[in-house]
Amino acid sequence: MGAGYLVRETDQADRRAARLIPTPAAETRLRDWRRRRAELVRRHVARLDEPDRLALRAAVPALRKPADTLHEEAEES
Repeated sequence: MGAGYLVRETDQADRRAARLIPTPAAETRLRDWRRRRAELVRRHVARLDEPDRLALRAAVPALRKPADTLHEEAEES
């Protein structure tokens, strides 16, 4: 029995393939999960002392580079 988070549709371009479409319930659940995750990260970063927060802030640009590359690689496959 499914949880009601995906709708399966036949791909119009290739009738042998199926597309899985997230339902509004799935999008709501994902949005809530992202909000909770962001709040958790905010709380933990707020607990850091000032030098650690500054170090983390300085590291963000370097951390974005591999994240972007991983995202691009995932899109290609």
